[in-house]
Amino acid sequence: MASSSAVASARPKLLRGKPYFGRCRSTCRVNVRIKNVSRQSVYSVKLTAKLKVNGRSVGSCGDWVGTMRAGSVRIASCTVRSGKLSSMWRNRYDYGRWYVSARTAVRYLYYR
Repeated sequence: MASSSAVASARPKLLRGKPYFGRCRSTCRVNVRIKNVSRQSVYSVKLTAKLKVNGRSVGSCGDWVGTMRAGSVRIASCTVRSGKLSSMWRNRYDYGRWYVSARTAVRYLYYR
C-alpha cells in the first residue's frame, strides 16, 4: 500500500500537451497544443519547453497561457534563440543528422 505522504502529494493530471515544431534552424519555434481534460477551470497556466537537437540541450523558452475553461484547447508557442542552437545549425553537416525534440512542462493552479 502507498504511504499517505505519496498519496497526499499526488496531483490530478488535468492537462494534456502535444508539441509541434515550426522551422527549426538558427531559431526554433515550439508550438504546444494544450487541452484541459477536466471538468474544472484551470488557472495561471504556464508552458516551459526545453529543446534538444541530436540529444544535446540547446535552450529553453516559456509562455503564459492564462485561464483555461473545462474542455477547452489552447495553442501555446515560444521561440528558442540561443548561440548554441545557431552554432549547431552552422555546423550541422558535422553531425550527420538534424533530430529535434522537446520536453514540455505545463504548470497550473487548480482549486477543488
